[in-house]
Amino acid sequence: MNDSGIVQSIEALVGRPVRSTFEGDACVELRLTDPDGLYHGLIRRFSHARKQEILALIPRLRQLRHLDLGQNRLGSIPASFGELKELRALLLDSNELKEFPRWILSLEKLEWLNLSVNGLTEIPEELAKFTGMRRLQLHKNLIERFHTSYSAFTELDNLNIYMNRMPEIPPQVFDFVQLKTFSWGVSKIKTIPEELGKLQKLEYLTVVANDLEELPSSFTSLKNLIATRLSKNKLARLPNDMDRLANLEQITLYQNKLADLPEPMGALNKLAKLNLSWNEFAAMPPVVARMAGLRWLAYFKNRPCDLSPFERAGLDLVVRYGGPDSFPLC
Repeated sequence: MNDSGIVQSIEALVGRPVRSTFEGDACVELRLTDPDGLYHGLIRRFSHARKQEILALIPRLRQLRHLDLGQNRLGSIPASFGELKELRALLLDSNELKEFPRWILSLEKLEWLNLSVNGLTEIPEELAKFTGMRRLQLHKNLIERFHTSYSAFTELDNLNIYMNRMPEIPPQVFDFVQLKTFSWGVSKIKTIPEELGKLQKLEYLTVVANDLEELPSSFTSLKNLIATRLSKNKLARLPNDMDRLANLEQITLYQNKLADLPEPMGALNKLAKLNLSWNEFAAMPPVVARMAGLRWLAYFKNRPCDLSPFERAGLDLVVRYGGPDSFPLC
């Protein structure tokens, strides 16, 4: 059976079309997900036997480069998937995996691995064999160690290790100088090392739900930073030279201990979204009025103050409740 016939057999078992991409006769991309569905995973609610029947067909698509099985509650995945030697992208998020699928180490060309939202306690050192890894998503697991061997990921540009059991940001992270997106959170760290400044290509930074008391001086050297989430920390002040972050468009400071903002922030002309909610402001910081590009401002759970100067045309002001505060972070 050719690849077209295999995909048709998969669709017959799924009961609907699946997203696939062909190059000639070869299927190079397969997604058993529905971005518009309630649970996203197309076979999430299928029986275990039906899931395994579908999974048994996929390794026959030997030219697959992109495979998305996310959010399907698979529990386990056959070792035969290790035969997909052309895989570059493998998405296995939200599949109730308790152990790392060892067959992944049989792959040869992996560049994107998503194992987020599972029950993994460890990732093997041998994963470092994938020196071309560009995107690694391990968030919301139970992982306690980020091996030193992972320093081999010199091409990594997206790393999400949010909400694991690592006690501190692994030091090798600061050697991933190609990083554009880094996400960390739910730990007890009080400081971020000055080595953060080595990540000069960083565009999106999340460091949330920690005990962070201050930001390193190198934070404001991140000239390419577009958006950062620093919510649920213990920040009482921000660096005085925040104006150096000239490309900053969004910053979330929700639930900290801020009582004022540094005046140079008024020069952040690209800043469009600012969340100051749940801090210790007695009044709206005057510098906010100088933020010419501001379009969305949250200020709930602070002391009541006169907000009328900020209720200007084009500004969506959130003062009593949480509103949307999103930007493209994985």
